[in-house]
Amino acid sequence: MEKNLNKREYWIDFVKCFACVLVVLGHFYQSMVASNVLVNNFLYKCFNNTIYYFHVPLFFICSGYLYQRFCKVNSIKSWCNNSLKKLILLGIPYIIFSIITWVLKIIFSDSVNIQVEGLLYCLFVKPISPYWYLYALFFIFLITPTFTKKLTLTIVLFSASLLKIFTFFEIIDCYAVNIIIQNWIWFVFGAVICYFDIFSRLKNKFCFWIGIIVFVLFISVSIIVNYFNISGEALSFVLGIVGCCSTLTVANKIDYSTCFEKILKRCSYYFLPIFLMHTIFAAALRSLLFKIGIFFPIIHISGGIIISFVGPIVAMFFISKIKWLEFLIYPSKYLKKENNE
Repeated sequence: MEKNLNKREYWIDFVKCFACVLVVLGHFYQSMVASNVLVNNFLYKCFNNTIYYFHVPLFFICSGYLYQRFCKVNSIKSWCNNSLKKLILLGIPYIIFSIITWVLKIIFSDSVNIQVEGLLYCLFVKPISPYWYLYALFFIFLITPTFTKKLTLTIVLFSASLLKIFTFFEIIDCYAVNIIIQNWIWFVFGAVICYFDIFSRLKNKFCFWIGIIVFVLFISVSIIVNYFNISGEALSFVLGIVGCCSTLTVANKIDYSTCFEKILKRCSYYFLPIFLMHTIFAAALRSLLFKIGIFFPIIHISGGIIISFVGPIVAMFFISKIKWLEFLIYPSKYLKKENNE
């Protein structure tokens, strides 16, 4: 089915923003537990495990969907062009913020949650969280063509599924390879959704409520699974599929009013800055509060959550005024301008 490439699909913005909020909250909760501000209890375990079933997969699904929709990679030349483009778009913010985070962890090594290895190790062997997503996404782009034929789609989907099943039984020693094959299937899922234009076929107005019900069931099952300490890669994958499908269905069936569209469009601009900078701002505030002797959980929690979102937004407001600084976060914005010129 032919798509209007000029039409913005706001459900993608909604899903990315929703997943970004979960990422921020997840990292923040982890930091609070690691710093002994909050206790490691069932609530923490359940929340952390539940969001990790599906929030990162949602990012890869959205990326795969957009890749299939807007790119055409089916020849050596197009692969080389796309690889160079992705190296710039993903590589620049990845390297810049990985280095910034690495330097801060070295300087404030006495107050950070996790100590770091050497810089080259963190850049090329085991990326610093949360920047491993950009690292994995780049290599997934390298191994995935866009689909014009069902045969190609079938081969890639089968390969990604086979590798994912392999990880159920064996974890590869190489961290970089492991995160790529763990998440490749989600990226391919997104491309498949776009190829078959699946959401346009869901015409039933009750799909929204079905999605809500399934999502509630997903949360309920997750609570039960965590309560009884049931675990396993296969189970996590199945729960991830349920969580992602219900979220995508609900997001696709939301009625995006004109006002909501503007809000989402604006939020989508701050999505990447928040993703890149939330841990930096949260860690800086936490270290400052500890230094001045403030240990009250309510202050750490409220201040940390606010700064995780507001800090990157304010920083991006000023960064956007300086061309070369904005380029470090959004290279595509200026590459497009130069190409047009």
